Amino acid sequence: MTARTSAVAVVLLVGALLVGCDDSVTVRGSFALDEGPEDTLFVWAVGVPQRRAVRDGRFLLEGVPAGPVDLRFGNGGEEVAGMRLHEVSARETVDLVGIHLDGETGLAVPEAVHLRRGSLAVVNGLRFGAPPQSDPDFEARGTVLATDPAARRILFRPRNGEMMIDLRVAIPEDAEVESEAGEGVALRHLAPEDTVWIRGALDWEGVVTATRLVMPQAAADRAEEERRAREQLRLQQQREREAREAREAERRRWPGIIWGEPPPPQREPPGRGRGRGPP
Repeated sequence: MTARTSAVAVVLLVGALLVGCDDSVTVRGSFALDEGPEDTLFVWAVGVPQRRAVRDGRFLLEGVPAGPVDLRFGNGGEEVAGMRLHEVSARETVDLVGIHLDGETGLAVPEAVHLRRGSLAVVNGLRFGAPPQSDPDFEARGTVLATDPAARRILFRPRNGEMMIDLRVAIPEDAEVESEAGEGVALRHLAPEDTVWIRGALDWEGVVTATRLVMPQAAADRAEEERRAREQLRLQQQREREAREAREAERRRWPGIIWGEPPPPQREPPGRGRGRGPP
């Protein structure tokens, strides 16, 4: 082996060792089709100087240290959203699919997360991973993580130990939605951290189309509180309407008199004890 050949071999060996010892992480991302930011977005990881522009709705970050990864999304010099990836293993490649920027919470939220080496990713406290096998007779009890009553969707964490990922649940209009006592309850009364029981069909994308949803008694209590508040408001509005009608009737009875609004009720001054009033 010549000296030149030996030098090339050493360089290649050192390069291979460096690659093998690389503990960094690669993060790739794509935005949802309807996200469409008007201005150019930039993405960076906290503690890493490089910033990457989002091109055609996609970005690539390389050389990110393993462990917790905090991503930031900025528009020019202004930060608009953040995303936290919990404990990403060395030499992992993370694909963030369908990212949405939530202006209310300041979070960047993906629709799905794919890992090259691992099976479970935790992003913003939510668990992502390979969807389970489809099941037309899926049923489970678990915790509500988030609700979207207008879209009739919830984010659901099953208590089944075999299912590690969080599931999206679609609740059609014809699904049975009731409380534990069998009372009909509107979906808007469901709240995060409620425990629910779901039956439906689980598809290969990890979405459950529910046929039945049983809410806790707390949801029924919220519905009852709302009903009472509406009834009190209705009675108050009725009393105010009757008072206006009575004043109008009195004005019509005495047309020549200029009427003003009645004074507010006056509280009686406190007494001095033993039935005596003020001196």
